[in-house]
Amino acid sequence: MRFVESSTPVILVVNKIDCAPSACTDLFVEGHSFSKHIFTCAVTGQGISDLESAILEIVGLDRIPAGGCRWTVNQRQCEQLVRTKEALARLKSSIEEEIPLDFWTIDLREAALALGQISGEGISEEVLTNIFGKFCIGK
Repeated sequence: MRFVESSTPVILVVNKIDCAPSACTDLFVEGHSFSKHIFTCAVTGQGISDLESAILEIVGLDRIPAGGCRWTVNQRQCEQLVRTKEALARLKSSIEEEIPLDFWTIDLREAALALGQISGEGISEEVLTNIFGKFCIGK
């Protein structure tokens, strides 16, 4: 196996460790140029929390306190955060209920617009049309 050197952090994730002898895992860590190496089993969930932790560490989110960041928002921003949360909750419900993909975009659009209002960067209809152009809404 040939490894390429990179200054970008890279995580090697080896899945299906329940199917491989433990001696095989050594092949993936010797002489590597990866920032981290994580062994997982998607079936049992083994190693998934390690993978999540490694990702958080690489992007620097592991330094945020357990309570999260404290932000000061005004009333308008708070309303948009609530709007975003509600849209994402509806989206989650649609996914869990296996509602057709076309309907997901309604709540995705709502969440994106609300977030755009918070940041002050309005999301134009052209951008939304490009994002959701792959979905057949109302066709």
